[in-house]
Amino acid sequence: MDNKEITLDDSDVIEVRKSYFFDGLTCPVPIYLRLSQGHYLVIAKTNEKAMFSSLNSFSNAQSRVFVEKVHYDSFIRFVTSLTESMIGNETLPAVTKAKYVQGLSHHVIKLFESKKFSNDQQLNRVSNLVLKLSQSTSGFGEVEKILRSLPNDEAKHSMATCFIAIMIAEEMEITQAQVFEKLSMACLLHDIGLHYIPNDFLKKPRHDWTPEEHALYESHPVKGVEALRDLKEVTQDVLIMIVEHHENALGTGFPKKIRDVKISPLGRILIVANYFADLLFERVTGAHAYDAELAIEFIEKVLGQPFNKQVFRALKNVIIVNELRKKIQSRK
Repeated sequence: MDNKEITLDDSDVIEVRKSYFFDGLTCPVPIYLRLSQGHYLVIAKTNEKAMFSSLNSFSNAQSRVFVEKVHYDSFIRFVTSLTESMIGNETLPAVTKAKYVQGLSHHVIKLFESKKFSNDQQLNRVSNLVLKLSQSTSGFGEVEKILRSLPNDEAKHSMATCFIAIMIAEEMEITQAQVFEKLSMACLLHDIGLHYIPNDFLKKPRHDWTPEEHALYESHPVKGVEALRDLKEVTQDVLIMIVEHHENALGTGFPKKIRDVKISPLGRILIVANYFADLLFERVTGAHAYDAELAIEFIEKVLGQPFNKQVFRALKNVIIVNELRKKIQSRK
């Protein structure tokens, strides 16, 4: 297609994720790439197939993609419908799936090593467990497809949360394979609801958000469940964990503000793993990235430890055991 430059008022457009787009996609609304203030390039016309990979400007990591605000709701409905139909397709070959999961796990292991969390032996063992689950668990092909649809940093966060949750569960002496399957699936899918939240305000400091933006962000656990609830491979247990992943023991979380006694047992693990992963990888607004021990200190001294005590104690034990092992090895 011929890409045309046009003038638009910046207040009339809203940014959307580049990960929504792929070659051959027929968009229901015009798609724009911002060139400069008030100046945009039409990169997809209404109901015409687009070849995004042929546009150097689109491939640029710094480029930003927009739709007009009047078209945003219909565009998100289109993306939601498209995601659901893609998830329902046959799964990718096992070899392709394994390579993707292995690659994601490798990135996470490197990140954990830099944060002084766990040790090579344990990380590799958990990585192998996740790979085994991805190859043997019914419905994991759908999980893998959803992860591929997320921006890379969000997919890494989901995998990091999965690693942490598995280590916590093991420390709590959980051994049932079915429990690990459900916990892993919930961890890997917990942030899918962010896919349906406007990307423009997510980049802003949280203290600059309007009340409406806060409310929209806090709806993402529910949006995630809505996107997944018709998939028979995603059980009710998994959906419950996903909707709970921002709750806490004090009842000050969201979206339901439920206290610890009403949170599901596995949901308590996901909640702690998710927040801890956020601290390690600088996803908590107002806090810089921490290593493992400082992240624990932040939760205890700054947050006042608002999580389930048993789960949080298990997380601390994982870190303490790792530090003791390092000290023993250094003396040899």
